[in-house]
Amino acid sequence: MQNRRADGLWHSYNILAIARDQDAFTIERLSVMLEGQVAILSSGLLSPSESLTLLELLPESALRSQRHPTYLLYPDAEIPSFLECNQVSPQKALAIPLLARMIHAQDFRLLVPDPVCGFRFHDSLTNGYALAKVFKNLEKDDEFAPLISADRSKVEELYEETFNHRSFTGRSGRMFGYEGLGCVYWHMVSKLMVAAQETALKAAQEEVEDDLRARLTQSYYQIQSGLGFRQSAEGYGAFPSEPYSHSPGHAGAQQPGLTGQVKEGILARFGELGVNFKEGCLHFRPHLLRAAEFAGLPSGPSHDELPADTLSFTLAQTTVVYHRREDLNRSHAVVHLKDGCELQLPDAILDQELTRELTRQTGRIDRVEVHLPAEWLVS
Repeated sequence: MQNRRADGLWHSYNILAIARDQDAFTIERLSVMLEGQVAILSSGLLSPSESLTLLELLPESALRSQRHPTYLLYPDAEIPSFLECNQVSPQKALAIPLLARMIHAQDFRLLVPDPVCGFRFHDSLTNGYALAKVFKNLEKDDEFAPLISADRSKVEELYEETFNHRSFTGRSGRMFGYEGLGCVYWHMVSKLMVAAQETALKAAQEEVEDDLRARLTQSYYQIQSGLGFRQSAEGYGAFPSEPYSHSPGHAGAQQPGLTGQVKEGILARFGELGVNFKEGCLHFRPHLLRAAEFAGLPSGPSHDELPADTLSFTLAQTTVVYHRREDLNRSHAVVHLKDGCELQLPDAILDQELTRELTRQTGRIDRVEVHLPAEWLVS
């Protein structure tokens, strides 16, 4: 719980900074990221009310995209120009005797003079290994060797202060393309959708108060409404029915191809339908299914007519039909077997044997019809 931020969001990554003398360490934070919010929601550590607080803070946070009705990987930012980086003031440089001696001797293996900012680290010092190599060479120089033992750590600290390498997260902090600044990474948004659904389902199973459940459900569908398949082609920047990996800050959906996002979409849909397995038994108990989906379907070249107040899908290639019933206060299922027999199942729970028949596609089950109380559906 120490990762909770002052604004109510959660830190995603911490940096362990160990002191040079190894006697102390500090914890530093990276900037807020969407995956940190997904992680805490999925962790199970938050109560439904705490999860709702986070979900309702997200739309007002810096993670909200200004171009799409969804969320960024991390807040967009104005980054310094190239010449604004790698600047060392004369005061800081001359405060370290080793650097002051090298500057006086016009030895620019570490720092080079710059008329704008004072000094910059030499362009060959691309990482700590390159810096260590220079120190190794300086130890062979009688003029500078006596100062290295006392000042090496100070130079290394100045080097890290200038570049902050330990906080570097790759392309995310300096680029503008995939996973860069201002980018929507659709797979992570899909993970957020699943995490929000898990929270809403947990609240329903724990039978929390109706208002809390309703707001969690609303938060779930608010996240889903920002995904590509819920957008127009103009807003999404591509055909919404096709999977795309990213939407960079300067363009519409890019980098087409199937990603893990497809998995989240399948999981979320079965979560909405209330399909669940418990102790080897298949349960049909929707908590998030919307009443508007029971509109029926006219007959067409590839399907039969689906009457109003019904919804159909397949599970392990077996047809499942949901019936919306105003006259019920509990659910039940009817399993139609290929031999013409019908099995009546209270509470729409298939026993282990029937569950195995369905999931293993033995061909014994023709279809399953589930009758649901209308009051269970989300209006």
